[in-house]
Amino acid sequence: MAVRFRSPLICLLATAAALSSPSFPAEAGTTSARTRAAAVAAPTAQTALARQLEDLLLGQVDDLTRRTSASDTDWYANGTWTAPTAVLASSRASLGVAVAAAVASSRTTGARATALRRLAIAGVDATIRKYRLPNGAFSTSIAASSGDVDTVFLSTTIAQAYLALGPGLDAATALRWRDSVTGAADFLVRNGNLHWYTNGNINIGNAAVMAAAYRLSGRAEYAQDTWTALSYAVAPDQSRWPGAGLILTQAPRRGDGADGRGYFAETGAGGTGYDPEYTTVQADFLSKLYLFSGRPEVLRLVNLLVNQMMSRVDVGDWHLDTSGGSRHTGRDWRFFTTPALALMAWRGGRPDLQSRAQAQFTRAVHENYTMPIQYDGPNGWYGLSSQPALELQLLVARLAPGFPAPPATTAGSTALRRVRPVRS
Repeated sequence: MAVRFRSPLICLLATAAALSSPSFPAEAGTTSARTRAAAVAAPTAQTALARQLEDLLLGQVDDLTRRTSASDTDWYANGTWTAPTAVLASSRASLGVAVAAAVASSRTTGARATALRRLAIAGVDATIRKYRLPNGAFSTSIAASSGDVDTVFLSTTIAQAYLALGPGLDAATALRWRDSVTGAADFLVRNGNLHWYTNGNINIGNAAVMAAAYRLSGRAEYAQDTWTALSYAVAPDQSRWPGAGLILTQAPRRGDGADGRGYFAETGAGGTGYDPEYTTVQADFLSKLYLFSGRPEVLRLVNLLVNQMMSRVDVGDWHLDTSGGSRHTGRDWRFFTTPALALMAWRGGRPDLQSRAQAQFTRAVHENYTMPIQYDGPNGWYGLSSQPALELQLLVARLAPGFPAPPATTAGSTALRRVRPVRS
C-alpha cells in the first residue's frame, strides 16, 4: 500500500458542503411562476439534449470506424485502426472513441449495442496493455517521463467507460479496469502529486483520479485523497508556487458560487495566470470529478469557472476568445464545448443556463465534433470522451450517493478566503 501524506485538509467550500442537495435557490427577482415553469420544462429539454448527444456520438463513432470510400483516412477493422499518424501516435485518441462507444452503447440495443460494447472493451484493454507501466502509471514510454499527466488523462477516461458499461462487463474485465484506476491513484499518491502544483487542470485531474478510484473500489482512503488533492489545487504552497491555485476575479456571495468568477492558475510562456483554453480543460476535469463524486463542493467550483469563461464567449457563434492566455499567448479562439455548462444547467441549480446549453450544443459542440478536420489529429478523437460523451453521462446518470464530505477544518478559514481576489 502506498505511503499517504497526512496533513490537515482544507474544508474547501464550507457553505456548499452544508447544502443537502445540489439544487440551489433561484436568483433574486425570479418569480415563482417562472421557477415552476422551468421545473416543468426542464426534464423535456434535458431529455431532448441527451438524445442529440446520443445521435452525435453514434454518428461519429460510425463515421470513424467505417471505411466509406477509397479516400477515407479513418476506419477500424479486425481490431486495428487505420488513421493519420498523429492519431495513431497518441495514447488518448482511440481511447476517446472507445469511451464514446461505451456511453453510446448504453443508449441503444441489439446488434448495434453489442458491436459498440466490443469496440469499447477492445479500446480500453488496448490502452491498458500498451500504456500501463508496472508502477501503476500510464505513459507512452517508461523513459519519457514519470507519466503523471498521461496517468490523469487515461485513468479518468477508463473510469468513464467502466461506469458506462457497468454490469455489462465480465468479472475479469471489470477487475482489470478497476485495478488500472486504483493503481493509477496509488502511483500519484506515491509520486507526491497530491502536494505538487503541476498546473491547474492536472491538479484537478489528480482529484478526479482519486474520486474515480473511490467510486470503483469503495475504499475510504481514496475519498480522503480526493479532498487532499482538490484542497491543494485550490490553495497550494504560495512560497513554492506564487500565484498558483484558485484565483477569484469576483468573490461569490452565494453559497453555490453562482455569482462569482474564478480560474485555476496555469503557468506557461505568459507567466502564471489565466489561460482561457486550459480553463476549459479544468472545467472538463471538474465535470468528471462531479460524475464520480456527486458533491456540491465541486459544483461551486464549476460555477466559478463557467462564469469566468462565459465572460469571453460570443453566444452568437459560441467562440471562446482564448487570446492572451498564460500558456496560449497569441490571438485565437476555440469553440466553447465544455460539458460544464450543461452540468450546471441541469445538475447545478442553474435553469438560467438551460437555453444556453442547448444553443451551445447546436452551434459549438455539434459543429465542432462533426467537422472532418477535427479528426486529422488526436484532440477530436479524445475530445469525444471528455466532452459530448461526458455531457451525456452527466445528463442521464444516476449518481451513486454517499461520497464522503470533506473533513472539517480546524483552521478558522475556508480555502476560498485564503485566495487573493484579482481583477480579470
